[in-house]
Amino acid sequence: MNKAAAENVDSRYLNALRAFDALRTQYPASLQYVASITEALDILDKYEKQLSGLIVEQPIISKQREDGLKLLSGSDQQLSKSAIEQEKANFKSLADAQLKNKTKWRDTYKYDLKSLQDATAAVIKERADLKALNLAALQAENEVLTAAIRYIADGNATEAQNTLARIAKGQVFNKLAYAAVDKQVKAAVIESQKQAKAKTSGAVAAAPEDDDGKAKTAEGATGNPMEEALKKKQEELAKKKKEAEKKREEAAKPAASAAAAPSAPEPETMMEKLGPYIPIVGGGVLVVLLAVIFLGKKKKVD
Repeated sequence: MNKAAAENVDSRYLNALRAFDALRTQYPASLQYVASITEALDILDKYEKQLSGLIVEQPIISKQREDGLKLLSGSDQQLSKSAIEQEKANFKSLADAQLKNKTKWRDTYKYDLKSLQDATAAVIKERADLKALNLAALQAENEVLTAAIRYIADGNATEAQNTLARIAKGQVFNKLAYAAVDKQVKAAVIESQKQAKAKTSGAVAAAPEDDDGKAKTAEGATGNPMEEALKKKQEELAKKKKEAEKKREEAAKPAASAAAAPSAPEPETMMEKLGPYIPIVGGGVLVVLLAVIFLGKKKKVD
């Protein structure tokens, strides 16, 4: 905007105002738009002075051109008239197109008084609209809008929504900007909800099922707090029972081993040992042997 206004061409102020209008309509929530308003007012004043001078000159230069044609003759006059008519036709075609497209800052033609007057009326209206703005309130509002836009860019739709809620709908100054940002925030919230729903659905679909066929969460729970607590208690009891059974089994192993081992043969009785010798030694000798054995045992015990 400022670069266009500084150019050394007749259309410098018109081009600058077109740049300002692009900033106002395409980036209404930007802080640069608010900062440019004061500068735009200065450009409007300069453009109005330029238009005022052209309006004063219009009848003068129009008469000069007519008088100049009269001084020409023959083919020169005809060529000049044709060039003027073509120039007028080109401007009319441009003006009609801009009017149809609702162009705010339309071209002017120094020989066309109406175009100059229409441009002046547009300047007066724009200046009145800009001066009516509460720049301090607009600055504060655009700071909120800018913050909301940044949250959207960061993927934080919830914070963007909370930030935008700081602006009361009944006290919106920049309605165009608010409507645009509000639309973006709502779209971001809907998209965030869709993603969260899809993520949850995917987690449930991937979760294993318990013995009753109920889907578990990533931690293996069923989603019911009471049921989870009861299940956990049952698992603890089952674990303790299993450990107790294991201990009992380990304790029973030595006894079982002892029971399963082959028993040592009982010692033969004295008579069984001497049985084979009785026929050989005779009864008398046997009695003596028994006595000796008995006395030996008794002495050992003592």
